[in-house]
Amino acid sequence: MNLQKLSDDIGQLQQKLNDAKARQKALILRGKTAKSRIGVKRQIHDVDIEGAMGRFERYENRIDLLEGEIESYDLGQRNLADEIADLESDEKVDEELEKLKARMSSTSIVQETGKETSEDTGK
Repeated sequence: MNLQKLSDDIGQLQQKLNDAKARQKALILRGKTAKSRIGVKRQIHDVDIEGAMGRFERYENRIDLLEGEIESYDLGQRNLADEIADLESDEKVDEELEKLKARMSSTSIVQETGKETSEDTGK
């Protein structure tokens, strides 16, 4: 009976070993599959980010070109009347500056004259 029991125990152990080997193979396959899937996902993700950044840069460049084109049209639209208006504005600024200088010099003359008068009366 002992021999029979040992033989049964060996059979059960062998079955457990076979089950464990089958589970190990299944786990290995699952691991390989997961690694492959994650590799594909990473590649797709990296390509999407690079593609999106490239598209964004191209869009930004197009906007820059359009803005440059708008500015070039604005520069071409400047006419003689605009330039004359700018010159008149400059002349007005020059006139105001001359008035201010005159006022400042007359104020300083009055102050100097006031000092001289007070000095004369103080003597």
